[in-house]
Amino acid sequence: MKTATLTKSIVSSLSEWKEAIESRDVNKVIQLYHPDAVFWGEFSNTIRTTKNQIIDYYNYFLSLDNLKIGIQNIQVRVYKDVAIISGTYSFTYQLNNKIELTLSSFSFVYKIEGKDWLIVDHHSSIVPKEAY
Repeated sequence: MKTATLTKSIVSSLSEWKEAIESRDVNKVIQLYHPDAVFWGEFSNTIRTTKNQIIDYYNYFLSLDNLKIGIQNIQVRVYKDVAIISGTYSFTYQLNNKIELTLSSFSFVYKIEGKDWLIVDHHSSIVPKEAY
Protein backbone atom coordinates (compact mmCIF):
# COMPACT_ATOMS: atom_id res chain seq x y z
CA MET A 1 0.00 0.00 0.00
CA LYS A 2 1.29 3.49 -0.80
CA THR A 3 2.35 5.83 2.00
CA ALA A 4 -0.41 8.37 1.23
CA THR A 5 -3.05 5.63 1.39
CA LEU A 6 -1.65 4.30 4.68
CA THR A 7 -1.55 7.80 6.15
CA LYS A 8 -5.18 8.35 5.16
CA SER A 9 -6.10 5.01 6.75
CA ILE A 10 -4.38 5.97 10.04
CA VAL A 11 -6.09 9.38 10.10
CA SER A 12 -9.40 7.57 9.50
CA SER A 13 -8.65 5.31 12.48
CA LEU A 14 -8.12 8.38 14.67
CA SER A 15 -11.41 9.83 13.40
CA GLU A 16 -13.10 6.54 14.26
CA TRP A 17 -11.74 6.84 17.82
CA LYS A 18 -13.11 10.40 18.08
CA GLU A 19 -16.54 9.28 16.83
CA ALA A 20 -16.56 6.34 19.27
CA ILE A 21 -15.74 8.70 22.16
CA GLU A 22 -18.47 11.14 21.16
CA SER A 23 -20.95 8.24 20.85
CA ARG A 24 -20.33 7.60 24.58
CA ASP A 25 -20.36 3.86 23.90
CA VAL A 26 -17.50 2.28 25.83
CA ASN A 27 -17.80 -0.92 23.76
CA LYS A 28 -17.20 1.01 20.53
CA VAL A 29 -14.17 2.66 22.08
CA ILE A 30 -12.62 -0.49 23.53
CA GLN A 31 -12.96 -2.37 20.21
CA LEU A 32 -10.41 0.05 18.76
CA TYR A 33 -7.75 -1.11 21.24
CA HIS A 34 -5.55 -4.17 20.81
CA PRO A 35 -5.97 -6.76 23.62
CA ASP A 36 -2.38 -5.97 24.72
CA ALA A 37 -2.85 -2.19 24.59
CA VAL A 38 -1.28 0.19 27.10
CA PHE A 39 -3.06 3.46 27.83
CA TRP A 40 -2.22 6.49 29.92
CA GLY A 41 -4.98 9.09 29.82
CA GLU A 42 -4.65 12.72 30.82
CA PHE A 43 -7.37 12.51 33.49
CA SER A 44 -5.62 9.77 35.46
CA ASN A 45 -2.23 9.14 37.01
CA THR A 46 -2.56 5.39 36.43
CA ILE A 47 -1.14 3.59 33.42
CA ARG A 48 -3.72 1.10 32.13
CA THR A 49 -2.41 -2.26 30.91
CA THR A 50 -5.54 -4.41 30.79
CA LYS A 51 -8.81 -4.19 28.92
CA ASN A 52 -10.74 -3.82 32.19
CA GLN A 53 -8.49 -0.97 33.34
CA ILE A 54 -8.99 0.84 30.03
CA ILE A 55 -12.76 0.30 30.28
CA ASP A 56 -12.65 1.73 33.81
CA TYR A 57 -10.96 4.91 32.53
CA TYR A 58 -13.44 5.34 29.70
CA ASN A 59 -16.43 4.73 31.98
CA TYR A 60 -15.32 7.84 33.87
CA PHE A 61 -14.27 9.84 30.82
CA LEU A 62 -17.44 9.14 28.84
CA SER A 63 -19.54 10.23 31.82
CA LEU A 64 -18.40 13.86 31.41
CA ASP A 65 -21.36 15.97 30.27
CA ASN A 66 -21.35 17.52 26.79
CA LEU A 67 -18.01 15.93 25.87
CA LYS A 68 -16.63 17.07 22.50
CA ILE A 69 -13.22 16.57 20.92
CA GLY A 70 -11.28 18.73 18.48
CA ILE A 71 -8.17 17.24 16.86
CA GLN A 72 -5.32 19.47 15.69
CA ASN A 73 -1.70 19.36 14.55
CA ILE A 74 -1.37 15.70 13.62
CA GLN A 75 1.79 13.99 12.43
CA VAL A 76 1.68 10.46 10.99
CA ARG A 77 4.53 8.00 10.58
CA VAL A 78 4.10 4.51 9.13
CA TYR A 79 6.59 1.64 9.53
CA LYS A 80 5.25 -1.45 7.76
CA ASP A 81 2.62 -2.87 10.16
CA VAL A 82 3.04 -0.15 12.82
CA ALA A 83 1.93 3.48 12.63
CA ILE A 84 2.28 6.39 15.01
CA ILE A 85 0.05 9.44 15.04
CA SER A 86 0.91 12.35 17.32
CA GLY A 87 -0.65 15.74 17.80
CA THR A 88 -2.93 17.73 20.03
CA TYR A 89 -6.58 17.49 20.84
CA SER A 90 -8.93 19.58 22.89
CA PHE A 91 -11.71 18.33 25.09
CA THR A 92 -14.67 20.46 26.06
CA TYR A 93 -17.03 19.17 28.69
CA GLN A 94 -19.27 20.35 31.48
CA LEU A 95 -18.19 19.85 35.08
CA ASN A 96 -19.99 21.34 38.09
CA ASN A 97 -22.19 23.46 35.79
CA LYS A 98 -19.12 25.00 34.17
CA ILE A 99 -17.77 24.44 30.65
CA GLU A 100 -14.18 23.23 30.81
CA LEU A 101 -11.56 23.14 28.05
CA THR A 102 -8.56 20.84 28.25
CA LEU A 103 -5.80 20.90 25.63
CA SER A 104 -3.72 17.73 25.50
CA SER A 105 -0.88 16.30 23.48
CA PHE A 106 -1.23 12.70 22.35
CA SER A 107 0.49 9.77 20.72
CA PHE A 108 -1.32 6.73 19.38
CA VAL A 109 0.63 3.70 18.21
CA TYR A 110 -1.34 1.45 15.87
CA LYS A 111 -0.60 -2.08 14.67
CA ILE A 112 -2.40 -3.60 11.74
CA GLU A 113 -4.36 -6.74 12.60
CA GLY A 114 -5.96 -8.20 9.48
CA LYS A 115 -7.58 -5.17 7.83
CA ASP A 116 -7.87 -3.09 11.01
CA TRP A 117 -5.44 -0.68 12.63
CA LEU A 118 -5.73 -1.30 16.39
CA ILE A 119 -4.35 0.93 19.13
CA VAL A 120 -1.48 -0.77 20.97
CA ASP A 121 -0.26 2.29 22.86
CA HIS A 122 -2.06 5.55 23.67
CA HIS A 123 -0.62 8.34 25.78
CA SER A 124 -2.16 11.74 26.49
CA SER A 125 -0.83 14.60 28.58
CA ILE A 126 -2.45 17.88 29.47
CA VAL A 127 -0.60 20.77 27.83
CA PRO A 128 0.52 23.26 30.49
CA LYS A 129 -1.37 26.56 30.34
CA GLU A 130 1.90 28.46 30.36
CA ALA A 131 4.08 26.47 27.98
CA TYR A 132 7.21 27.78 26.32
